[in-house]
Amino acid sequence: MQRSPTNKRFDSDPDLSNIVARKRKYDHDISDSFKLFTDNILKKMDDWKTDFNNNLLQINETINNLIKNDLAKLNEIVVEVKAEINNMRKEYTEIKTDIVRLKTQLVATQKKINSLQQSVQFNADQQDEQAKKIETLAVDTKKTREMKMEIVKIKQQNMQLQSQLNSSEQREREREREIIIDNIKY
Repeated sequence: MQRSPTNKRFDSDPDLSNIVARKRKYDHDISDSFKLFTDNILKKMDDWKTDFNNNLLQINETINNLIKNDLAKLNEIVVEVKAEINNMRKEYTEIKTDIVRLKTQLVATQKKINSLQQSVQFNADQQDEQAKKIETLAVDTKKTREMKMEIVKIKQQNMQLQSQLNSSEQREREREREIIIDNIKY
């Protein structure tokens, strides 16, 4: 086997202690690099955390402002709704009062209507009675006229009969007279 050239640069050092030192130095460099890397990562994470917190604070502040604005609007709406409710209650009370008044008027009107119906019924009954009386009077008047006519006829007959009776009596008297005269003469 052939040995490699003996160049100091490439010669291996049989002293192992030197190797350990070198290894440690390399470990130390890795450790420093790792620490630097870790520090950079941690710093970056802290920056992100700060940015994230700032963003969260800004978002939170924006949301709070929106909520405050919405609550202010809601309060205005609630005030308007309360005013509307109060108006509606007032109108309801007025309507209720009007309804009570109208019911009272309706009852009074119904009483008047009932009274008028009774009055109309009474008048109708009276009219029916009057119509019956008038009909009875008409019948009685007709009978009375008929009776008057009969009386007139009877009077006429009576006058005729009296006239006939008188004539007859006069004739008889004259006959009696004649008889008496004739009797006297004889």
